[in-house]
Amino acid sequence: MGASEAMIDLAAGFNMSATGRKNVYIRGALLGRSRDDLKAIESEIVEFAELDDAIDAPLRTYSSGMLMRLAFSIVVHTSPTLLIIDEILAVGDFRFRQKCLAKIRDLRATSAFVFVSHSMNDVRNFCDTVLVLHEGEAVFLGEPDAAIKHYEEVVSGAESGSLQTSGARALEPQYADEGVLDFIDHHWVDGEGQRCDQVRVGEPFGLRVEVCLSRSLTRPICGVPVWNAKGEYVTGFSTQLARRSISIDRDTNHKLTLTIPRCEFNPGDYYSNVALSDGIEFVCRRANPVLRVVGAGSPYWGSVTLEHDWFQEC
Repeated sequence: MGASEAMIDLAAGFNMSATGRKNVYIRGALLGRSRDDLKAIESEIVEFAELDDAIDAPLRTYSSGMLMRLAFSIVVHTSPTLLIIDEILAVGDFRFRQKCLAKIRDLRATSAFVFVSHSMNDVRNFCDTVLVLHEGEAVFLGEPDAAIKHYEEVVSGAESGSLQTSGARALEPQYADEGVLDFIDHHWVDGEGQRCDQVRVGEPFGLRVEVCLSRSLTRPICGVPVWNAKGEYVTGFSTQLARRSISIDRDTNHKLTLTIPRCEFNPGDYYSNVALSDGIEFVCRRANPVLRVVGAGSPYWGSVTLEHDWFQEC
């Protein structure tokens, strides 16, 4: 009769003073397997874990990767009827991870899986039905693409709070030459020029800046560096990069508009500054409102997705 097993803490139940081979039986017994059952699959477990040379050494001498390989191998070879998997699919190096995923694929014919993850690409590729949890409550149950859209637009706001410090920290230092800067206002706008704080992947958007200075600038440059929520520098926009000359005269309200014809940022929160300088001399460097990008339902990796296509000739 099969058992249920959780791949959340794979090393739970191990005896670190015992050898890897003895731990096959210790952990297997905790999973409800008899000694005879485990003896029949012992060689398969050791071979899959690629620990032939170390299986009779104490677990305390194992690296974390060796320990995870053994634990994973024991679990999947005991043929559980229900598997609860945390984000533990990154076991070992790339090659071993592919072997683990192939084994899980085989198990799906006889086992039920509960996969817990914040990786939307893994959820999309692995799950048939998705339950979205928010603050301990079930808020959505349905097919993967619809669930992911719900997660990105509603639930990810709570998650981004833990990352906000990293994104906000990237904006430092803030600066303003109070003797020169009389007034500045800046905010994101949608494709119709309306103030917004959210944009969908693939849609146009921009930034509107209104500024008044007490002196004229000789070589004015306006730039907008952008970071993701992890504080990683994504890209930057500037009048210099776009080869657009601007003029900033004293005591005059100037309105500048950055236009971006298509949002290539992947879903998430983005942090940015608006920076106005006279050549290399900064006049101000101020944080823009956080821009939230929501998904269009397709897979994504990294911070940006560039428009592309594929063609097959034969």
